[in-house]
Amino acid sequence: MPGLNAEMLERLKARNEATGAELRASISSRWGDTDWAIRFPWWREPPEVRILIYADGDNNFSDLAHVRTLLETNPFPFVRFKVTTAHRDEVQGDRPLARLTDLNLDDFDELWLFGFNGAPALPEEERELVERFMAAPKNGGVLVTGDHRPLGRALGEIIPRVGAMRRWDLEAFGPDRNSSLEQGPDPNMSFNAQDEADDRPQTIHYTRFPIGAPAGVRLMPHPVLSGLDGPIDVLPDHDHEGEAMAPLVNAQNLATWPSSQAGHQEQPVVIAFGHVKDPDVHFKQFGVISVYDGHTVGLGRIIADSSWHHWLNSNLRGFEPTPQGQAALKKFDNYFLNCGAWLAPPEMQNAMRLTAWWSVVWTDETVQIPPDAPMTVFGAQATKQLRNFASACAVSEWVLGSDIFNKGLFNSALVQVSERISLFNLSVEQHLAGGILKALMREVGPHHPEKKFPTEAPADELLETAIVNGTTEALADIEAQLDSETLSIRAAVARHRATILASVENVSGNSITI
Repeated sequence: MPGLNAEMLERLKARNEATGAELRASISSRWGDTDWAIRFPWWREPPEVRILIYADGDNNFSDLAHVRTLLETNPFPFVRFKVTTAHRDEVQGDRPLARLTDLNLDDFDELWLFGFNGAPALPEEERELVERFMAAPKNGGVLVTGDHRPLGRALGEIIPRVGAMRRWDLEAFGPDRNSSLEQGPDPNMSFNAQDEADDRPQTIHYTRFPIGAPAGVRLMPHPVLSGLDGPIDVLPDHDHEGEAMAPLVNAQNLATWPSSQAGHQEQPVVIAFGHVKDPDVHFKQFGVISVYDGHTVGLGRIIADSSWHHWLNSNLRGFEPTPQGQAALKKFDNYFLNCGAWLAPPEMQNAMRLTAWWSVVWTDETVQIPPDAPMTVFGAQATKQLRNFASACAVSEWVLGSDIFNKGLFNSALVQVSERISLFNLSVEQHLAGGILKALMREVGPHHPEKKFPTEAPADELLETAIVNGTTEALADIEAQLDSETLSIRAAVARHRATILASVENVSGNSITI
């Protein structure tokens, strides 16, 4: 950096190294041993998601050290993150003084915008570069954040779709600001900066979405807010946030928000809301996270966050000292990691799925399942093993996400099946998980007569084939069980009818028709 002599640079380097060691120790205390390749060398190599964190103005990458260290620690075994930092205006980061046109966006899968400046807006050339990055075939994901007016506007507002998913005009002061402060343990009763530095997060209210087969629908948080230990329902609090938005898609902006070839119109949605609690600020609810699943229409995904204060070391360090704070930090960590996983392009989503499924084929518990065990036994074990390192929502997506099942839901016969399932205690998801694991164990796992304990993962094509076969078999098993249940019910009804007839005849001595 300009003005720093060699001695000062050495001190800065030593301080950063010490900070990095402390962060790694803190993360390890929450996530445990993450040396997956050393512990499980036969697992499939996880996809590497390359993230470019891009900042301008006064935003400093030292305040994002927690997020970067977390991502590069790789707590999720099914995905690996590689982070590069680039600063537009300062000599800091991996790529200092870099315009987006100085960077090759093809080298990255995601672009995270931590903007500070309010102006000037991105030049047209750079805006178009990001637009191409989000389009097919790249389908790059974008995370955008800022804070109150006008912070972050220069980088984010002009980008199509991205800019519309945040408000850039909210005041920092006054009774109309978006304050998410929670009253802390400090002696005074007022809401102030001390409340932002304690171990008490804001509680967010997450939107619940239906996930699962038609007859087994559950309401769950969005995948971005589905944590390993349950829903992510807290974030760091801040006195004056921006706001995440879900703009209305209508006839006037269809060019910006296109439909798929099949006519599907994907809508942006707010997935979490914050609430004002400070009595000196007008009570209201405001969006803190919004998302857009561009994959459904051949585009990249987008996440918009109301404030980068949810991400900064200066807002996170107050949670370190206490068990309550550590529990909140685990949820924050999970949110940051989920953003990296969910924004990844479609081919990487599929690679994560293959990696996850292969990791459960040879576990100590799985290999004990006999080949002739019921499908539900396989399903229960598959779900249990996948949940050891993934959220319930991620597991549901890996189970229900195969093309054959998604297309099958629109098959008229399966629609009839789904209507009948509601009459019986059948879990479609458990059957599908069981079918997939059973096929994997039979075709590339311990139930194959020629398979020995692996030293490496099988080819992706073999994993894909087994998953498709398992899904097909599970659907057939569901139909067979439904037919069996239907026959059983018919027999029970016939026996009940005969009993009634016999009772009536005994009472009246006459034959009647029922």
